[in-house]
Amino acid sequence: MIRTISRYAGIIIICLSFIVLKSSVDYHLSWWSSSSTINSKAKSEKSPPSLLSTSTHPLENFPTHLDSKSLPNFNNGGIIVFYHIYKTGGSTVGKLFHQMYQRDQFKRKQHFNNVSLSSLSPSSPELYFTMIRKNLDWDNDCLVTLDMAKKKKKLIMLELHVEYPAPHFPSLVDLAPTLHKWRKGANERGIDFFAFTLIRKPIPHALSFFNFFHVGHNDFRPPPSAKDHDHWNAFKPLSSSESNFLQSYFVRNRQCRMYDSDPTATLYATKDLVWKRTSKEKEQHHQQNKNDSCRFDMVHNTLFEVLDWVGTTEQMQNLTLPLLTKIVANNPFLGLKNEPFKVFDKGGKKGMKVDDLSENTLTQISERTKLDQILYDDVVQTFTLQNLGWDFKSRG
Repeated sequence: MIRTISRYAGIIIICLSFIVLKSSVDYHLSWWSSSSTINSKAKSEKSPPSLLSTSTHPLENFPTHLDSKSLPNFNNGGIIVFYHIYKTGGSTVGKLFHQMYQRDQFKRKQHFNNVSLSSLSPSSPELYFTMIRKNLDWDNDCLVTLDMAKKKKKLIMLELHVEYPAPHFPSLVDLAPTLHKWRKGANERGIDFFAFTLIRKPIPHALSFFNFFHVGHNDFRPPPSAKDHDHWNAFKPLSSSESNFLQSYFVRNRQCRMYDSDPTATLYATKDLVWKRTSKEKEQHHQQNKNDSCRFDMVHNTLFEVLDWVGTTEQMQNLTLPLLTKIVANNPFLGLKNEPFKVFDKGGKKGMKVDDLSENTLTQISERTKLDQILYDDVVQTFTLQNLGWDFKSRG
């Protein structure tokens, strides 16, 4: 059984249906780990994707949809994998997935009650949405979804939501070999596969992270226990001030690190910003790596060679959401009309905004996020709807 999770980001609760698989396979989430073998030095200057060094992850003759400049075809079922890191707009995508799933279930119920619905044909693959927030296992997660998509002709929308405490949740770089294997398995079964993520401009991402994890909580609350609803939040509350904002950005290039080796964004956190002291092993790791940056080449190669799409938070409503509803429901306008899901603004409390920051602070954050900005700029240049062979403006 794959269990859907009923909580988005600990503040607004979205009730997700508890879905029972029509299969005799028993789903168990188990430990997953994978290590990368190449430790590339981070690049200090921008390089276009085509000029990067030899690929870290061989394509094994199974190109992504970006490579083939094509949209996926899910007529026979398939798999969509969304890798969701903190504060990039992922809750909006998750909400959209759930809405499409509910809409599909309603239409099928009406259809089989002999109500004519032109948008649904009896051969349309049934949608299935689920989320994994802890660990990922090939046999009990990936292989089951492949067999389920093939045998039951389902389109599975799977959200991999990084969340503390999940020490064995794979980073995107760690996950790359599994994504290749997943894609290969789909190809062998005659079904399609589509994997994507989102990235955000560095300064808005830093502000959103600060406002959500630090400001959006009671300044005087005690450390959360394992039974608390927001036990997932490892970060201590801070008042909304420019100095606290600068303090909260404790590592350089946070998004790059989250994709590389620290998906929960806690490994390199200083002790005065997290509730629990890090273990001796993590502290040693922190001391050994505190001046190192992320493995930029590996992150870049994973984004551009392993994924079919990397969207931006800033253009999510104009690009990513219409793309998703096009490939899932053949209706891009469902996504275009979908409003962003706001998870911060608790009780009217306001966090820091760009206008609240001095030029000195903006300069400091820009300096600390140079690699994130390079990733963002390359994504904007490369991941276009035209490069997927689809011109949304033509309404095709």
